[in-house]
Amino acid sequence: MDFVKGNIAGYIGAITVYPIDLVKSQMQLQTNNPGKVKQYRNGFDCFRQIILQRGVRKLYAGSFVQIIGVGPEKAIKLFVNQTLLANDIHPILAGSTAGLCQVLVTNPIEIIKIQYQVHLEQKVNLMKSIEMIGGIKNLYKGATVCAMRDVPFSAIYFPTYHIVKTKLTEWNWNTHQTYLFSGLVAAMPAAYLCTPMDVVKTRIQAKPDLYFNFIQAATKIVKEEGMTAFFKGGFWRVAKSSPQFAITLYFFEILK
Repeated sequence: MDFVKGNIAGYIGAITVYPIDLVKSQMQLQTNNPGKVKQYRNGFDCFRQIILQRGVRKLYAGSFVQIIGVGPEKAIKLFVNQTLLANDIHPILAGSTAGLCQVLVTNPIEIIKIQYQVHLEQKVNLMKSIEMIGGIKNLYKGATVCAMRDVPFSAIYFPTYHIVKTKLTEWNWNTHQTYLFSGLVAAMPAAYLCTPMDVVKTRIQAKPDLYFNFIQAATKIVKEEGMTAFFKGGFWRVAKSSPQFAITLYFFEILK
């Protein structure tokens, strides 16, 4: 039942914030290379240009892929974390393990989703997106970096969520407010601190001809754009993850 509840909660959270996720990916792919003009000045300009040039529907490009995968992804994460905590595993280790297990589903979904998000000017379907990444054999390209992002995220998120929820309960907060606020707050540091790994993962999965692996991609980013480039899209990553996890954990808790 926890797995089913995790699916339902994951679907609701993901579809709510999908347009922000698309903007986040676009911002992470902006470069500062000489001779190259940035397509968007900032995230708000990205929203505006996509809507004006391609319509509101393009903000949901690839969302169906996310909908297919996010249920199982969040269900695995929540189920593993809940199960390990029930067996007295330390919250940080439980969260880390949950983050590692979800990569099995997360990586294939994200690499396909990104093809839709970065090729807005083209007609992309599922088969074409798989062709763009070089076939099914490449569905796990960038999986190592994906794990490097998701493991620390969950290691930070779940213990923080538990601490905040416990405190708010002690302060007699309303149950619904407690779940929402705890999820919102816990995702902020987790999302922002893991942004560098998300930037590298996005580059590898979206532009495999330029970014081959973690070391090469990270070195190239530092050399061409500087250290600050690792936090591109950081604001939008927090803007996406905080409400998404607040909504996801809220529905997971009330369905329990």
